[in-house]
Amino acid sequence: MKPLAVASCWQVPNYGSVLQAYATQAALDSLGVPNETLWYEPERSLPERLRRLRLDPARVGRRLARAADSAREARLGHGAAAGRAARAEALGKFAREYLRLSPRLCGRAALEGAVPGYGAFLSGSDQLWHPANYPDGFYTLDFVPEEVPKLAWAASFGVGRLSVRQRRTAARFLRRFDWISAREESGRALIGELSGREVPLAADPVLLLPPGKWRVLEKPAPLPAGGYLLCYFLGRNPAHREFAARLREASGLPVAALPHLDGAVSADRGYADTPLYGLSPGEFLSLVDGAACVFTDSYHCTAFSALLGTRFYLFDRFLSGARGSTNTRLDTLLPLLGLEDRRISSGAFAAGPPGPLPAGTPARLEALRERSLELLRGALEGAGM
Repeated sequence: MKPLAVASCWQVPNYGSVLQAYATQAALDSLGVPNETLWYEPERSLPERLRRLRLDPARVGRRLARAADSAREARLGHGAAAGRAARAEALGKFAREYLRLSPRLCGRAALEGAVPGYGAFLSGSDQLWHPANYPDGFYTLDFVPEEVPKLAWAASFGVGRLSVRQRRTAARFLRRFDWISAREESGRALIGELSGREVPLAADPVLLLPPGKWRVLEKPAPLPAGGYLLCYFLGRNPAHREFAARLREASGLPVAALPHLDGAVSADRGYADTPLYGLSPGEFLSLVDGAACVFTDSYHCTAFSALLGTRFYLFDRFLSGARGSTNTRLDTLLPLLGLEDRRISSGAFAAGPPGPLPAGTPARLEALRERSLELLRGALEGAGM
């Protein structure tokens, strides 16, 4: 049998991105489905860059934001850049060791040439259907011919609404998929509007593995002695850091943090007692598992906190209704797990330390896992895998 090809964002230097790619592979392995993760690198030629710019004018704004980010990094000093480089190296090392990767595929022609070697294609989760990814067409499987089965697992748009142009693009690629599941209710609604299809909700890949499967990956991390509070913020809001600092005073526990996760962030400088950089994914899991409390605005850090039974608070990364907000990603997960009270909305920072997770959380996670794996098994069988 030809293997299943998986399109996932394992190259993004982010713990959630790498670990959800690993979880996808592990879940497929548990179902006895041969699989391989595609190692794709887009073409960087000038004509290709101009084509993408034409399809995605907002790319200019993102480039300017990255330039501003580089300037901030320079002001913050060498430590931020060196720390982020060490983190990226640790994540890349894990991916190369733990993922079964295809040969390196550079450019669209190489990608299309690899198609005959696979029996079907699976687009992974983690905001892969965010509009910023449409011009490339990799995660939307534009390069796969009509006759080859195409599946989408726990598809996520990352945003709650699309522009008219983005809706046209999404409607086109949605029609080409043989089977789709959605991670969020907002994504499920978008798929229904644009394709007329009613698709099931499915768990993010990291939730497909039970806690024990994650704990075997844990590696000893440089933990503060006597307990600690852990901060994992992708956003830039200083108030979130200040909230953690207040609970440090109340608890007497030091703050460990992974700073500059999504670019150079001025608010990340100086607030943590123990800033941590070049951690492997195994060390990251150990940090979450051992924390007295986690403060985060990340989907996957929230998911791992729930999985490992760690107390946590989730902060909205964006103001309600803000352009480009990805807050909708958590609107489905927390109610599914009965953890709505762990969310702290913008400006509501008066809460005290969180209590233990509800006793029923593990059972909710197990039910979601079993239901989702059954969905995945049926979809793969339908695709001949």
